[in-house]
Amino acid sequence: MTIPDSAIRNDQGQVLLRYMKQAQEYVKCGSAEYVFVTKANISAAWVNPEDLDCLLAHKASCCGGKAKNVIFLIDETHARRWSNGGGT
Repeated sequence: MTIPDSAIRNDQGQVLLRYMKQAQEYVKCGSAEYVFVTKANISAAWVNPEDLDCLLAHKASCCGGKAKNVIFLIDETHARRWSNGGGT
Protein backbone atom coordinates (compact mmCIF):
# COMPACT_ATOMS: atom_id res chain seq x y z
CA MET A 1 0.00 0.00 0.00
CA THR A 2 1.17 3.49 -0.78
CA ILE A 3 0.86 5.58 2.37
CA PRO A 4 -0.93 8.87 1.67
CA ASP A 5 0.92 12.12 2.38
CA SER A 6 -1.88 13.04 4.79
CA ALA A 7 -1.09 10.07 7.08
CA ILE A 8 0.06 11.05 10.57
CA ARG A 9 3.53 9.57 11.26
CA ASN A 10 5.86 9.56 14.23
CA ASP A 11 9.67 9.81 14.26
CA GLN A 12 9.97 6.02 13.92
CA GLY A 13 7.93 6.05 10.68
CA GLN A 14 4.88 4.45 12.26
CA VAL A 15 1.40 5.53 11.15
CA LEU A 16 -1.42 6.52 13.51
CA LEU A 17 -4.67 4.62 12.91
CA ARG A 18 -8.10 5.04 14.48
CA TYR A 19 -10.40 2.24 15.60
CA MET A 20 -14.02 3.32 15.31
CA LYS A 21 -15.03 1.86 18.67
CA GLN A 22 -14.53 4.12 21.69
CA ALA A 23 -12.90 1.40 23.78
CA GLN A 24 -9.50 -0.20 24.04
CA GLU A 25 -9.18 -2.86 21.35
CA TYR A 26 -6.61 -5.59 20.67
CA VAL A 27 -5.88 -6.43 17.01
CA LYS A 28 -3.41 -8.98 15.68
CA CYS A 29 -2.04 -8.97 12.11
CA GLY A 30 0.28 -11.86 11.41
CA SER A 31 2.83 -11.82 14.22
CA ALA A 32 2.25 -8.12 15.00
CA GLU A 33 -0.02 -7.21 17.90
CA TYR A 34 -1.52 -3.78 18.49
CA VAL A 35 -3.57 -2.30 21.30
CA PHE A 36 -5.72 0.64 20.28
CA VAL A 37 -5.70 2.87 23.35
CA THR A 38 -8.61 5.18 24.13
CA LYS A 39 -7.94 8.80 25.04
CA ALA A 40 -10.54 11.58 24.75
CA ASN A 41 -13.05 8.99 23.44
CA ILE A 42 -10.76 8.20 20.49
CA SER A 43 -9.22 4.76 20.11
CA ALA A 44 -5.90 4.88 18.23
CA ALA A 45 -2.55 3.12 17.85
CA TRP A 46 0.83 3.71 16.23
CA VAL A 47 1.39 0.90 13.74
CA ASN A 48 4.21 -0.25 11.49
CA PRO A 49 3.71 0.65 7.81
CA GLU A 50 4.10 -2.98 6.70
CA ASP A 51 0.96 -3.88 8.71
CA LEU A 52 -1.29 -1.20 7.18
CA ASP A 53 -2.96 -3.44 4.59
CA CYS A 54 -3.86 -6.03 7.21
CA LEU A 55 -5.14 -3.49 9.73
CA LEU A 56 -7.13 -1.42 7.24
CA ALA A 57 -8.84 -4.64 6.08
CA HIS A 58 -9.88 -5.54 9.67
CA LYS A 59 -13.65 -5.89 9.98
CA ALA A 60 -15.99 -6.22 12.92
CA SER A 61 -19.73 -6.50 13.41
CA CYS A 62 -22.22 -5.95 16.15
CA CYS A 63 -25.49 -7.61 17.02
CA GLY A 64 -25.52 -9.93 14.01
CA GLY A 65 -24.97 -7.12 11.53
CA LYS A 66 -22.76 -7.22 8.47
CA ALA A 67 -19.04 -6.91 9.23
CA LYS A 68 -17.61 -3.51 8.29
CA ASN A 69 -14.15 -1.98 8.20
CA VAL A 70 -13.47 -0.43 11.60
CA ILE A 71 -9.87 0.82 11.32
CA PHE A 72 -8.99 3.94 9.33
CA LEU A 73 -6.23 6.49 8.87
CA ILE A 74 -6.80 9.11 11.54
CA ASP A 75 -7.37 12.74 10.58
CA GLU A 76 -5.32 15.58 12.03
CA THR A 77 -8.04 16.85 14.39
CA HIS A 78 -8.64 13.44 16.00
CA ALA A 79 -4.89 12.76 16.15
CA ARG A 80 -4.31 16.04 18.01
CA ARG A 81 -7.17 15.34 20.45
CA TRP A 82 -5.91 11.79 21.08
CA SER A 83 -2.29 12.90 21.52
CA ASN A 84 -3.25 15.72 23.89
CA GLY A 85 -5.76 13.68 25.87
CA GLY A 86 -8.70 15.81 24.77
CA GLY A 87 -7.01 19.20 24.45
CA THR A 88 -6.67 20.98 21.13
